[in-house]
Amino acid sequence: MSLLICVVRQDHITLCADTDATRPDGSRFRTSKLLTLPHANAALAGRGNDGFLSAVYLHCLHFGGTDIEGMQAQMQTALMSVASQIIGSGISYTDEKTGLDGGQEIILAGFSHREQRPMARVYRGNIADGIFLQADIGADSFAVAPATWDQGKENAPPLETVADMAQVARAQVAWLRTEKPGCAAGGDLIVAHIERDRMAITRECAI
Repeated sequence: MSLLICVVRQDHITLCADTDATRPDGSRFRTSKLLTLPHANAALAGRGNDGFLSAVYLHCLHFGGTDIEGMQAQMQTALMSVASQIIGSGISYTDEKTGLDGGQEIILAGFSHREQRPMARVYRGNIADGIFLQADIGADSFAVAPATWDQGKENAPPLETVADMAQVARAQVAWLRTEKPGCAAGGDLIVAHIERDRMAITRECAI
């Protein structure tokens, strides 16, 4: 199931994901759910199924162009194409134990040289119907999934430092393991810090 944190500031973006994953037999392993596109000064992170995220990532590498705008322009095509291929293959993404029903969430984040600002967009949808809604994450705003506080961003904890984000991530892991027993959540916090001409990826801490 996983977790995502994306914080957009005036001159940079911070994108976070965890590393815990499960195999079909229920065994656990660590993987990367935050995938970089350094040629476009961008990155992808996802929650849901890591195979779906990986296939979307490959589509971005092959057809996404060389900047964040190019990636955004082809993302809906990538999502629908990968969903169609999965449906055609007959693979089921339903897991009664984890509650995963094919729902996917992906954040595409990067720095636009055209507009001279960071840009982030979240895509949410279901493999079964191939429909993915999208929404931009504005400057000085954030997206957190799942949100573990009372509804309303005014009740959100601070997200100014990596330590703040790690604290939120640990709360997300605890919530997921309670509400979705057996789901993949936890491991390490992976953080991408994206600026105008620089991207740094760090493995920060255990969550």
